[in-house]
Amino acid sequence: MAARGFRPPEITEVYRLQRQQSAANLESERLDSVELGWLGERRMLRWSVAAYALEKRNAILRDSSGFNVSNGRTSHRGFEYELRAQPSERVQLIASGSVAWHRYEFSEAVDGGDTITKGNTVATAPRNVHNLAVGFRPTGRTAAEVELNYLSGYFLDASNQHTYPGHTLANARVRYALAPGWKATLRVTNLLDRRYADRADYAFGNYRYFPGRERSGFLEIGYDLR
Repeated sequence: MAARGFRPPEITEVYRLQRQQSAANLESERLDSVELGWLGERRMLRWSVAAYALEKRNAILRDSSGFNVSNGRTSHRGFEYELRAQPSERVQLIASGSVAWHRYEFSEAVDGGDTITKGNTVATAPRNVHNLAVGFRPTGRTAAEVELNYLSGYFLDASNQHTYPGHTLANARVRYALAPGWKATLRVTNLLDRRYADRADYAFGNYRYFPGRERSGFLEIGYDLR
């Protein structure tokens, strides 16, 4: 309960978004998109492919120095896929991924931040992301899988002056049925112990890397209640 005679102070300060930035008049973000897909199956092969085109208007973007950019416009083109092949009862191949082009469709020089030029690639947006997994079932109680994850290089800033080279990681899993309902799973991530970044950017004149996990192993014991 407020004290008798208390009057809240008038709020006169304009709250800052980032340093000298102040709140701006914003319009609702607008998205226009179209997508075409194809699902199919033939003998040992199943596939899913989709192509898309998207235009984004009145978007709020954030540059690598943390400045907010209002009324941005970007375009996005690309396709996604998933392929499954089973050449035998004991072997399965799965490939999935996407190829995409993300572009700025406006130009703006942000005070203290990046210079965005129409046609530049959107910062931290890789063009290629792909995954390949090979599964084996040597016995009825044992299953194993090896997978490769590929992430292509990408720009770290909206001005497209600095880059991260991308990386390829390998993982492995082995599952064994111990008894009815019980199973043990051994997982090893980053099998080749590669140095990579979960996320990277370039800000305030420096590269910043958020390092990914080094080679790690996990043992799981599980029971199926069904």
